[in-house]
Amino acid sequence: DSHGMYNQICETFKDNYLTARFHYVSVDELTNSTYVYEYSRQVEKLKTVFDKLIAKYKIKEVIIIGHSQGCTITSLYLQKYQPHVNKVI
Repeated sequence: DSHGMYNQICETFKDNYLTARFHYVSVDELTNSTYVYEYSRQVEKLKTVFDKLIAKYKIKEVIIIGHSQGCTITSLYLQKYQPHVNKVI
């Protein structure tokens, strides 16, 4: 599936870059049902993770690789926060 392909792509970068992957769904293990967070909540979660990574690792260059819905969330994130992102793929 495309999710597996995306993981393989990320693996190729891990030796030279700090990589972080996001999957914004919640799974209720009792009922095995999946809930997808609304876009605004996903954008806020992405901002929180970026803020923590940038602060912890003193990151100066950010490259975002989006896949599927991640492209939409990245676009909304960039519109709202206009962070220091060097590249978006």
